[in-house]
Amino acid sequence: RVLGGKLRNDVDLIKTDGKKVGHLKSMQLRQESIREADPGLEVAISIEGATIGRQVSVGDDLFVDVPERHIKVLEREMVRTLNTSTQEILAEFTALKRKGDPFWGK
Repeated sequence: RVLGGKLRNDVDLIKTDGKKVGHLKSMQLRQESIREADPGLEVAISIEGATIGRQVSVGDDLFVDVPERHIKVLEREMVRTLNTSTQEILAEFTALKRKGDPFWGK
């Protein structure tokens, strides 16, 4: 289930501990391929490089591994245009990345 933001194909996914899971190749909704999914949708995903039960388990929360340069633009120029839910996810993601590097995205 997409909890917030917008999920698109062809992105890298990480776990809440910052470890890389794999690359999101494709998504399906009701057995039809889709390119993006909005919050609240429950979709099936194909992750290249991940095995259920090893790198990821059913029910794990995952983040899109947004590049640092994109975060800089979002935080400096676009944060006011994001809805509250997306702002909260952005803050959670940047806090996760800054655990390893306090200046990440600044």
